[in-house]
Amino acid sequence: SNPNLEKVSLSSMRILSCGGSPIPPAHVLRVLSHVGSEFFVSYGMTECCGKISMSLVSEEQRLAWGPEGIVQNICTSGRPFLLSDVRIVDHKGLDVVPASGQVGHVWVRGHSMFPGYWRNDSANATSFADGWFCTGDMGLINKNGYVTIVDRAKDMILCGGENVYCAEVEAALHEHPHVSQAAVIGIPNQVMGEVVAAVLVVSEPISQADIVTFCRMRLSEYKVPYVVEFVEQMPTTGSGKILKTKL
Repeated sequence: SNPNLEKVSLSSMRILSCGGSPIPPAHVLRVLSHVGSEFFVSYGMTECCGKISMSLVSEEQRLAWGPEGIVQNICTSGRPFLLSDVRIVDHKGLDVVPASGQVGHVWVRGHSMFPGYWRNDSANATSFADGWFCTGDMGLINKNGYVTIVDRAKDMILCGGENVYCAEVEAALHEHPHVSQAAVIGIPNQVMGEVVAAVLVVSEPISQADIVTFCRMRLSEYKVPYVVEFVEQMPTTGSGKILKTKL
């Protein structure tokens, strides 16, 4: 959406990477159409000395998967690096079945992982299980071993007993041609416990009814935003992450 994009030449760019938070597939497709270079998403955290996985696709994989398969895998958080192991486990600590669509907790181990939090026994007790670090992220894994991060466990919305993952709703919102930025949060509700609220930056005026109708075509009813708020600018960190705590 940057107006300067059409004014500059990107022909010398060989590869482009994005990380920090889940990126909507609509954004990835937009980048691929404008840039033309290789592109991948990376996933990591400070506790694991930076990177855990990346979605870079090899030439062999490109030939095997075709255009649709390439995009599907690039839009994930990628496969673990050589020195990292990643598991997706359910609430009992059992591995979820790849390509089942089941969301679970992301556990990581490897030589690059930190040994623990300094002088914080309580945090270490809840963050480690049998040598695995519990990242606090929720994700799923596809048949190719590529992991997709869908939310932070603490940010997951529980609406009428159903789990709503913010990244899924945000991805649907970003498909709207007039939505520049979207952030989804849960707000208390006496009947449902929590309901979905969407905060949007838009490029052209649209109504809450427009957004609700648009989302109903893409999401289950309990995932459709109950509240829609429009803002001029999102609060962000220095690295550009949206600060949901200030919404």
